[in-house]
Amino acid sequence: MRDIRSEIEKINEIVPFPTVVAQIMSELLKDDTATDRIVQLIETDAVLTARILRAANSPYYGLRWEVNSISRAVVLLGFEEVSRLVLIYQMKQRVFALSPEQREYLERLWRHSVSTGAVARMLALLVGFRGEGKEFTAGLLHDMGKIVLVQYFADSMAMIQRMTAELDARDVEAEMQTVAVTHAEIGGQLGERWGLPPVYVEVMRCHHDPATATLNRPLVALTRFADLLCERWGSGIGEQKMNFDLSTDQSWTLLRRSFPRMADENADAVEQKLLGLYEMNQDFIKLFA
Repeated sequence: MRDIRSEIEKINEIVPFPTVVAQIMSELLKDDTATDRIVQLIETDAVLTARILRAANSPYYGLRWEVNSISRAVVLLGFEEVSRLVLIYQMKQRVFALSPEQREYLERLWRHSVSTGAVARMLALLVGFRGEGKEFTAGLLHDMGKIVLVQYFADSMAMIQRMTAELDARDVEAEMQTVAVTHAEIGGQLGERWGLPPVYVEVMRCHHDPATATLNRPLVALTRFADLLCERWGSGIGEQKMNFDLSTDQSWTLLRRSFPRMADENADAVEQKLLGLYEMNQDFIKLFA
């Protein structure tokens, strides 16, 4: 069996982090962050500018005022939220450019990632999680380990997909049998290579087993539950058969323990509440997926 862990270590550049995002994040860390500098960085890309304005004016944010410029978007949505929209857009360009032969899968993976981020935010509001937007970024990044398998280990990835589809195996089980490492572990390694904050690395590494998280277990559980909902609603990537019971998943148990609002809730009832919101916000998801 190939030692994929060792091979990943030898790959010089695994999906480089978008330069413009790194620049914006660098600006955000400065004490004297200037709106003009952020706006200038964004406005170098006309398509990105248009998408941010459309997103800012969508029902997803529910703003009472029209947003007609990037500077106004930064003021009304905040630096961090606008930087998240930039991250979505730039990451999409990188992911889609990885492997022309795997374009169909990459498109499904990206739609799943954006959908999971959006649902994670809706769920955060429902349960009372104060994550300051971290939940969207966590949902967006949680499955990025799969892009390493697609780009560098295509034959193994094809076998994993066949096992998941034909043998009723979960993707992490098929990955362990095929390459002896899961996309979650690869994702954690990728997050470290990108220099992401540890809380996101933890989500990438632990989302299939939230109980193992130590930095922010509620965030990992919330991301995993959103991940499962997207699989059930047709925005998944075939991680497992869709006839699973939400109420028996570890993420649901942890959500009920972590958030008092969930103590007496039913998993199916929560799913129905979120499904309505998900359907209402399809325009926002399509903007970036």
